[in-house]
Amino acid sequence: MPVKLITDSGCDLPKSVTIRYDIEVIPLKVFVDEVEYLDSESIESHQMMLAIDKGVEVKTGQITPNTYEAVFNRYLDQGYDVLYLSFSSDLSSSYQSACLAKKNLEGKGRVEVLDTRCASLGQGLLVLDAAKSLKHIDSIDALVDYVKSRIGDVNHHYVVSDLKYLFKGGRLSSTQYQVGKLIKMNLILGLEDGKLLLKDKKRGKKKSYQKLLSNLSGKDLSNVTVGINYGLNTDDAEYIRSEVEALKPKEIIMHPIGCAIGAHTGPDYVGLFFQEKS
Repeated sequence: MPVKLITDSGCDLPKSVTIRYDIEVIPLKVFVDEVEYLDSESIESHQMMLAIDKGVEVKTGQITPNTYEAVFNRYLDQGYDVLYLSFSSDLSSSYQSACLAKKNLEGKGRVEVLDTRCASLGQGLLVLDAAKSLKHIDSIDALVDYVKSRIGDVNHHYVVSDLKYLFKGGRLSSTQYQVGKLIKMNLILGLEDGKLLLKDKKRGKKKSYQKLLSNLSGKDLSNVTVGINYGLNTDDAEYIRSEVEALKPKEIIMHPIGCAIGAHTGPDYVGLFFQEKS
C-alpha cells in the first residue's frame, strides 16, 4: 500500500516544502480577540505577531477528533495507509485526538499515529526526513520504525526575550517569570523527550545567540539540514542564518514561526533546529 504522510501545523514547515514532498498539514486553531482562525491558512504568523505586539489576546486550540477522522478517512478511501506525525503530546492534546480518530476508523484501513516528541521546526525536520525516506521505504511498518529511530536525533534550541507569553501559556511558573523579568534575562530553552526545558539564562541578545549557536560548535554539518525560525525579529534571524551558513550545512530552512507555537513565544523569539546524523 502507498503511504500518506500527515502532520499538523505545529511542524512550522514552509508550504513550498510540504507541497514539494506531498505532506498533508492539518492546521491547529488560533483565537485572536476571540475570533477563530486556522494556523497558516486563514491567518499568517506575521499578522498574529503584529496583533500580539499590540496587546491583543491570542489563544490556541486543538484539532478535533472529527477533523482528524475526516482527513484520515479521505486518504483511506483513496487506498493509502496513513501515518500521522504529531506535535509532542506533552505540549498539545492533538496526539490524543488523533488516537481517538484512529480508534473510530478501526476496520476501515491502516492508520498509525506517532508522537514525534518534537515541536516547531524540530517536528518539521523529522517530518521532512520521513517524507524523503519514502523514496526507499515501501511499507508503513518500515516507515514507522525509521521515524522512531530518528526522534532522538532532533535538536531544539530557542531564545525567548519576552517571558510574558510563556507565562501566559503556562510554560513558566509565576516565580520563574517574575525573577526573569526582574533581572531582564533572555531564556535559552530546549526540548527533551517532548518537554520544554530551561537550558540557560543570558543577559543581552549577543550572549544569548552565542549560546544558541554553540550547539552547532564542532559538528560536521555537511549532510545536515538546519532549521531557523523567528517572530517579528527578522534581523536577529538573519544574523543567526549568516553564522550558520559559515558552518556550511547541507541546507538551511528558514521560516517564520507558526501561529500555534508563536502565540506562546511572542514576537521576540529565535529557534535553531537540526537533526544529528544517525
